[in-house]
Amino acid sequence: MKEQTKYRSLLSQEHFSDRPLDAEAGIIVGIGYGCGKEGLVLGKELARLLRVPVGASRAAVSAGYLPFAQQIGISNRHVRPHVYVALGISGVVQHMAGLRGTEVILAINKDPDAPVHKNAACSIIGDVRIVLPALIAELKSSGFED
Repeated sequence: MKEQTKYRSLLSQEHFSDRPLDAEAGIIVGIGYGCGKEGLVLGKELARLLRVPVGASRAAVSAGYLPFAQQIGISNRHVRPHVYVALGISGVVQHMAGLRGTEVILAINKDPDAPVHKNAACSIIGDVRIVLPALIAELKSSGFED
């Protein structure tokens, strides 16, 4: 119960997906190349509902999904959120190094062999474009709406 309360209070922090990436944000939604453009829209919607910032993998930035300022990893930003939601992120060493100190990693990736699953406290092996609509609908029905 104590952990649930801790994370619910993190959700009430004033972080929004259009804000610059805050290295000490309570929660960050990470967008990877594996999201595709449809998954990018869904990931941003999840971040908006949770009122948290969005980060990105190098591959997602290279594909033009998000700007370089949101890239997490050795070549740009190091962040230490309490919770990192990795969407379509493979979890290569360079990206994971930018997350050193993160308390909990939650991952959704359709590749069961993706390295991110080894670092995650909880993983869903599935396509972000299929999993996120159900998660977003559940959050909305639970009161995570504007």
